[in-house]
Formats: sequence, C-alpha cells, structure tokens
Amino acid sequence: MPRQYPEWDMSDEARQSLNNKASSAHFAGVPEPQSPADIRAMQDRYGKDQLIEWLSGTDDKSSRAWKSARDGLSRRRNGRGGIGQVWRQKFQTAGRKAATSGIRAQGSLSVTLTADVRVSSRWDRGRPMYASLSGNDLNDYLDALESGNIEGAAMVVADSYGIPPESITELDNISGWETDAAQLDSDDE
Repeated sequence: MPRQYPEWDMSDEARQSLNNKASSAHFAGVPEPQSPADIRAMQDRYGKDQLIEWLSGTDDKSSRAWKSARDGLSRRRNGRGGIGQVWRQKFQTAGRKAATSGIRAQGSLSVTLTADVRVSSRWDRGRPMYASLSGNDLNDYLDALESGNIEGAAMVVADSYGIPPESITELDNISGWETDAAQLDSDDE
C-alpha cells in the first residue's frame, strides 16, 4: 500500500475484532478448498488461467512462478498433492483477489466503519465513519485488504471520511464494518 500511516494504539482484542468484521464484510464467500473437488470447483468458477495468475502473482506464463503455480494447481486438483497450510493460504489469497476484482471492476464502494475513536484525549464512542471510495482510495483499500492489512484498510476509510489517521490515537470496540458490495465475486465481470 503506497500510503504510510502511523500505527494505532489498539489492543490485540480490538485488532482481532477489526480483522473479523472486515473479513466477514468482504470475504464471507471466499472458498477455502479442503479437497480436490473444492479446487476443481474453484477452477471452474474463476477459470484456470485467472486462478494461476492469482496463485502466482504474475500473468507471465513463461515465468517460474507461473509454471510452479500451474503445476501445483494441477497436482492438488487431481489429488496427487496434499492441500497443506501453505497451499491453503495461497488459495485463500487467490479467493481474496477474486472477491476484490469484482469491486475493482465496479469502480466504487461505500464503506461504513463503526468504532470508538480517540482523537487526542477525546473519545468519540460508536462513531460511524462513512466513506465512498473510488480511484486511488479504492485501490489502496482493496490492496490493503488483499494483503491482510486490515488496519491499513481502516485507515483509508478514516482518511476518506475526513479524520486524518495520524490524528487518531486509539481505536476500540469495533461494532460494525459494512459495505454496499452485494456481490464480492468476479462473476460480475
């Protein structure tokens, strides 16, 4: 993410809550394949080349990363290779990219983050921060989500709402993270 913000003072519990709310708002339908049949379904849903691109991080079919992802997908799809933690993480990342690609194609997203926000020494309890994201804000937000930087995504929302993230000293009691994205899947493309 190109933006660099200072870290917020948050408890581990608040960070976990933020992560859970964002994940349920954006990635509730992301497949987590447990068997070769699940992987075949994922490939049928997104297409082989697109899935390999998401797994490898490149669209260069002559690159070693692309060929490795292609071979790994083939082994797991046919049941010749296990779906260990590393591959489970790769498929989860690919699923996140699939979810955000539909939003990128749409070009805009409305997000509401509700939390207790502390600016300087003043607490604003249950403050809903509304942000209508497009352009660079949308790309920064989605890049942060794809990489698992949920706090960075929340900072983009706060910044777009009008509160400079560097002025927020603490965030707690995250009670909501909602979006207007009805379909978070690349099926809309």
